[in-house]
Amino acid sequence: MQKAWRKILSDVDDTLTSSGGSYPAGVDKRYPKKVVYPGVIGLYREMDLGINGPEKMPSNTGNLVFLSARPHLYKDISEKHNFAKFKKLREREGVDGRGGLHTTPSLLAGDITSGREFMMTNDFEPLARKKFDNFKKYVSIYPEFKHVFICDNGQGDVRAGELVHDSFPNHLDGLFVHVVQDMRKTYGFDAERWRKKGLTAKTCFFTSYPDAALFAATRTPPLIRMSGLFRVCQDAIIDFDIITKSQKWSSSSQKRDRMSDLNQSLWRCNQTLNKH
Repeated sequence: MQKAWRKILSDVDDTLTSSGGSYPAGVDKRYPKKVVYPGVIGLYREMDLGINGPEKMPSNTGNLVFLSARPHLYKDISEKHNFAKFKKLREREGVDGRGGLHTTPSLLAGDITSGREFMMTNDFEPLARKKFDNFKKYVSIYPEFKHVFICDNGQGDVRAGELVHDSFPNHLDGLFVHVVQDMRKTYGFDAERWRKKGLTAKTCFFTSYPDAALFAATRTPPLIRMSGLFRVCQDAIIDFDIITKSQKWSSSSQKRDRMSDLNQSLWRCNQTLNKH
């Protein structure tokens, strides 16, 4: 059987890497600036693998696409910065030959207009609309694919996810929202409205990536295998250790709190894994 025809769409700041709360990139101060969140790279890989086909990704093949709010600038400066980051992440070491991005991703950039409106008015709607517009163009090229959107609740991503669901409900396989601030501050989120639309059932709000993988492995139908959930948990531990070895924690309490969060997430995953 073939692996799923699925595109993995992801935000960058506060989803792949922490902004450290650096404005205007993001709001997450839980993790040090620029570190990769434990387990996120593993989740990308397992989402791309799906539940059919091989247990390992063929070299440099995949369907990972980043949606960035950062605009296309003169001589592709912004894109070059991001692709340099992606190249470095491809080279990360991990367990059993895993660790780095499993493929060289594509990038759909924002624009100066939406960025300027956000900076001038602190309005997230233009950012959300731009990401949605990028998705519309992308889905027209790959209409045969389903899509998963992995993002955070710090700026306009949640609203963008709702816009995608409203216009392309059959193309959106799942919405995974990394919670980096109080849910009450989430732009565009209304729990009752989402429930009536049927969007709640395909959405996972999480603070640690193993929990996102747990949702993906246990929903109906599942998006990843139980073996994939186990691998994401392994990867998250390695990723956390990389942060510790880099000595980027701002304080011992920051490290302790994040370790506690991760351990609780891993415990929940183990409760399920022990039954399979």
